[in-house]
Amino acid sequence: MALLDQDFEMWSGDSITLNFVIEDTADLAGSSSIKWAMSRSVRGPKLINKEGTYEANVVTIELIPEDTEDIRPSRYYHELEIIDGEGRVSTAAIGSMRIWPTLIPQPVEEE
Repeated sequence: MALLDQDFEMWSGDSITLNFVIEDTADLAGSSSIKWAMSRSVRGPKLINKEGTYEANVVTIELIPEDTEDIRPSRYYHELEIIDGEGRVSTAAIGSMRIWPTLIPQPVEEE
């Protein structure tokens, strides 16, 4: 069963770690795929796609500044999907994500 209302806020261009405790399993070992995505709506194109990592029954998604610095501050839909070792697909979490604007932009690194 999906974790509903996994809502969170962040500031554009920040780093953030998302942790999802998957309650209906003790261990995610053997999972063939853990994916997280964000879009304007459930039917919209994906604006961020990430692969997740896990330890026991906790899925971790790492967002880095480049993931959100060019995305317009607004409210978005996000979803976590897990495919187990037998190919069964499960929507593990859904919710809204609010990106707030920032005053201080990330510095541009010189090459």
